[in-house]
Amino acid sequence: MGKTHLMSVLHSRIQHYVKEGKLATAYFAEEEYGVDNFFDFLLRILNSFIKWYEEDQAYLQKELEILQNTAASRQLSYLENIIKTFTAQKQLLILAENFGDILEQMGREEQGRLRAWLYENDNVSIIATSQAISDDFDREDRPFYGFFTLYYLKNLSFEEAYSFLLSLAEIDKEKALIKHLKTKGKPQVRAIFDLVKGNHRLLVTFYHFLKTDTLAKVSENFIKTINDLKPYYETYIRYLPPQQQKILRYIALARRPQKGTEISKNCFIEQKSLSKQLSELSRKKLVDAIPDPADRRNKFYDITEPLLRISIEVGEHKEGITSLFIDFLAYYYNIEELDKRSKRFSELLQHCDEKDQKNILYELEAIDKALDIKQEKLEAIFNELTELIHRDDFKKAEEVYFTNISENKDEVNLVIAIHLHNAHKYEKAISYFRKINVNKKSFIASNSTSINKYYTGFANSLLNLFFTTDDYPLLQKAIELTETMYKKHGIISNEYVIARTAMAKSLSIEGKKSEAKQIFSHIIELEFNSYSNEYKYLILELVYDLWNGEEKKFTSEYLNYIKSLSIKERVEIYAKLAKIPSFNIFFLLSSTIEKDIQTGDLNEILTTWIINILSYSSDLKADELMHLIAFTAQNREQIPELLILEAYTILYQEVIINKNNSALYELPKEQRLFFEQKILKHHHDYSGPEK
Repeated sequence: MGKTHLMSVLHSRIQHYVKEGKLATAYFAEEEYGVDNFFDFLLRILNSFIKWYEEDQAYLQKELEILQNTAASRQLSYLENIIKTFTAQKQLLILAENFGDILEQMGREEQGRLRAWLYENDNVSIIATSQAISDDFDREDRPFYGFFTLYYLKNLSFEEAYSFLLSLAEIDKEKALIKHLKTKGKPQVRAIFDLVKGNHRLLVTFYHFLKTDTLAKVSENFIKTINDLKPYYETYIRYLPPQQQKILRYIALARRPQKGTEISKNCFIEQKSLSKQLSELSRKKLVDAIPDPADRRNKFYDITEPLLRISIEVGEHKEGITSLFIDFLAYYYNIEELDKRSKRFSELLQHCDEKDQKNILYELEAIDKALDIKQEKLEAIFNELTELIHRDDFKKAEEVYFTNISENKDEVNLVIAIHLHNAHKYEKAISYFRKINVNKKSFIASNSTSINKYYTGFANSLLNLFFTTDDYPLLQKAIELTETMYKKHGIISNEYVIARTAMAKSLSIEGKKSEAKQIFSHIIELEFNSYSNEYKYLILELVYDLWNGEEKKFTSEYLNYIKSLSIKERVEIYAKLAKIPSFNIFFLLSSTIEKDIQTGDLNEILTTWIINILSYSSDLKADELMHLIAFTAQNREQIPELLILEAYTILYQEVIINKNNSALYELPKEQRLFFEQKILKHHHDYSGPEK
């Protein structure tokens, strides 16, 4: 609702008071031209009576004719008497638009006469509107200073502005626009809102811009819209003192908030005078005073209305690209849309005549610069996305992605899924991975990196959730995904290896070794270096389990790989292997381990490794125990801790293999308790000490 509409509604709503004889109204025209003195103002009241009071028209018209034939010296008093007689016993309400312009035309002396008349006639009230607060309302030396109670027309919030534009489209039955606004048009409404700050009239103007936004040259529509609005904004500055106009122009063209010292220097205005002018501009709501975050004693000054800035800039740059138009493009379109527009205009450039070439080049240059702005903000955009996803505000994250990057739902679902995966929120990540249609052309065409992230991220989330839930459909889905990735794109990922290793191990534990071999055989047939080294020790363990040490290819390749590493790298692998209770791997690597013992870094690792083998290996055989005994005996000089491990291994053979529980008491109490609590408690075959 703008001020004109507001006055019209008000005039309509008070008509019942008029009919009851309680109120008389003088409803002025929207623009009352030629009111240059007090007499003219009163004459407009009489003209309004004649226009709106049909029953009294004849009487009032006759009074006007008498007035016209009255001597000039007595016309004012006669006119005052007409108004006083007509409004006798009634309140007179004057409804006047653009009252600031009327006062400007009248001048200070005539304003004083009007102010005195209003004071003398206490039955007269004025409800007036003005585009802006002029000096005639705001300065202490003016007759109408402090006369009015000021109410500012409240701007709409973003959600209110969005609903307002949607309502306009529904009233106009613009089905395509309604659909656009309800789907991908909201970010564009945001761009418009940032320009017009919820101003009702300007929203209506840009509503028409939304309707005409097609492949037609968007800059023409934009500049036309701005030019249509220029008269509206020129009224803001037309009657300002020259210094205030100069300040507005400088801040507008600077395109960012300015300190008072910079304004003073560039406008050649003394600091004392500048402070006064800035204060007045701030009161008139033309300039915002923003505290300096670095020093709260200082302030930055910026144009309150972005479109006022644009109007000034358009006037300064009749040729070439206005910076704010580029900013508008960067707000109004996301990266995907700007790319599409760039391609379309590039195609048009190939087939257009010379006349259109200049305009198309203009469009292309503007789009390229808008894309540069978007690219510069990408890091900040993704930081915002990360924060929103971290807070589980997925709806807002989608809006940010659609606004700035692309409206491709598969893309944004992938971004959310990957962030959730990285945050170890695997169940939520899987739900977003499942939303992605990886076979859509738009997704396949995006890039190979996205495809790789989809398969590996999805499979990894499934595997991580499987390892905590033992939900085998998750593992099966991971196998299917990685198989598809291998067949379609030729990629062997870590997830490919892990999924099959986990499935083969599960089948092996269930005694289904032939099925385990079938699913696992492809892994050991792969090129040894075609996947990560990180999981090769897991493969080695399973190879020994499934093929009873008879498989030679992978085993020999792994040994060669181990020997190719530095001692430091091997020690890191030994530390991982020590956590796995696999005698076979220990046996396979024992000769290499013995050579590395000289480094002195293996004491704790070997102790842990052998204790884990004794504790968790359920089927150690006598010959395997003899190998452990021989290993500890051979290396106990370099690692003294192996002496007690040799004793534990011999005792293990006696108690577990030979069922000789009394052998426990051959150890000192502390060692016996450790052996019982750390090793024997994991063995079901152990029946406890003899009583």
